[in-house]
Amino acid sequence: MPQTPRTILAVVLSLAVLIIYYTWFAPPPPVGWPQPSPEKKETAPPEAPPAPSGLQPAEDRLNLTQSETPTTPVREIIFENDEIKAVFSTKGGALKHWSLKKFHTGADETSPFIDLINGAGEGDGTVSQGSLTQGSLTQAFRLSLEGGTEPTEPVYTVESEQENELVLSFQGPTMEIRKRIVLNSRINPHVLDLTVELVNRGDKPVDLEPRLWINRPQKAVKKGGGFFGFLTGPPDLFVPDLFVDGKLKVFANWEKLAPKNEERGKIYWSGLTDRYFFMGIIARQAGSAREGVDGVSAVYGKSAGDGVYNSLSYGGVTLNPGEKIQRRFSAYLGPKKREELKILGVNLEHSVDYGWFSFVAIPILWLLIFFHKIIPNWGIAIIVLTFFVKLLLHPINVKAMQSMKAMQKLQPRLTELRQKYKDNKEKLNVEMMQLFKTHKVNPMGGCLPLLIQMPVYIALYKVLYNAIELYHAPFFWFYRDLSAPDPYLITPILLGILMAAQQKLTPSPSADPAQQKMMMIMPIMFSAFMIFLPSGLVIYIMVNTIMSVVQQYMIHREIGFLDLVKKIRYKT
Repeated sequence: MPQTPRTILAVVLSLAVLIIYYTWFAPPPPVGWPQPSPEKKETAPPEAPPAPSGLQPAEDRLNLTQSETPTTPVREIIFENDEIKAVFSTKGGALKHWSLKKFHTGADETSPFIDLINGAGEGDGTVSQGSLTQGSLTQAFRLSLEGGTEPTEPVYTVESEQENELVLSFQGPTMEIRKRIVLNSRINPHVLDLTVELVNRGDKPVDLEPRLWINRPQKAVKKGGGFFGFLTGPPDLFVPDLFVDGKLKVFANWEKLAPKNEERGKIYWSGLTDRYFFMGIIARQAGSAREGVDGVSAVYGKSAGDGVYNSLSYGGVTLNPGEKIQRRFSAYLGPKKREELKILGVNLEHSVDYGWFSFVAIPILWLLIFFHKIIPNWGIAIIVLTFFVKLLLHPINVKAMQSMKAMQKLQPRLTELRQKYKDNKEKLNVEMMQLFKTHKVNPMGGCLPLLIQMPVYIALYKVLYNAIELYHAPFFWFYRDLSAPDPYLITPILLGILMAAQQKLTPSPSADPAQQKMMMIMPIMFSAFMIFLPSGLVIYIMVNTIMSVVQQYMIHREIGFLDLVKKIRYKT
């Protein structure tokens, strides 16, 4: 293996990881996504998702419409606790707003609360056209009865209204519907239970498929383009996800998401997720949700009017005259705090997706939370975590540096051998292997330790990028949000300077001059990536780079940590 300075190799590998992530794993920015209208206009409701095959509408046997002039006025009912404010509407018996009282749309606590249903205050601060219009697909927990199609919205009557419980009912010409909604604050303030009861009051059998919908407008997306368009960070959109047959399925590629998709199996829950928040429907019909429910159907996709939706159904039934059925659901609408989700016992903690390296990411998240309990500042907790991980990997780094240093010493001999046997590659390989064996140098000794560390670095990236704990978390001075990019570009620029200095500390005289110039561009490219990533993640990489420089200095000077401390104390 040709001698390569540790700095160059580390930068190249890190850059390769980021490029691979953005190319194959991160959701690409949508192409041609329509820009939202800043005005709230009354528009026609978006077209409902197409009905799944297998259940045909039966309008001649089921009619939910009231008279043209409803006799029941539309009301709004408010549920509220320390964590949320929920607004239900009697029109459709749906959830109109779900505001998170501990999470704001901006770092300033005077900014509006996040509303998971209508999406106000997201992206550029506008709301998609028609997103607040009653009758559109932007209200959650609507009920459809015929093959997944959205029925005419009945206006429900409030039967009972208590502190944490609401009972709504509707009596149509042939069908009676009752919804019982309970805010389950005892278990979790972001959980509600919903029971739907259907009674056929007609004189004919009715084929129907009760399905519960959860839907919202998509966030505004800024299109990226040009030669450096790939440098933009991954878009933070709401996308469908579900836990089926013991596996998480996330449909993160918004551009390729079809208007209608269907999944059947043992589905535990089905919902919508973004980087920090989740809202979804939990299957509760048969037995414990811990074991999942067989034969469940989830229909999800893009809806008209810039929306995204998901749904849950236990399948179709035939309801005979006078017969009654009941469908039970639960729902979670809140932050993706893994430990709180795990307590619910329905595998909701898997909605916090760390990818292939979850087995490394979960302990790292636990350590980050642990350090924050000791030092209640998330920025300092990140720095302490960086020191801890770096010290943990120090023996591996030492092996890699020592191997690279040994390779650097052999570089003149390797150059001679290449010149001597330039026309005989077979003899060259034999002589090079003999040289490595004589000096007890492993040509892969510098690469393998770095590759072993890659899962740790990728897991750290995933944790620091997705941790809800860092959402609008302040650090110090003007750094008021560790989940947002550095507004003043100080840390990305400083990181680029540190990386350039690190390369200068390990010059490679025998390297190709063209290669040296290319490697000097790497810190600039790396800094460009950091401009779009959370400042908390940039702080980690910057501290890690500083520690790498210190380690490099110690290896080249052949001094230990205590010797370094004594040297610093002597100079000060």
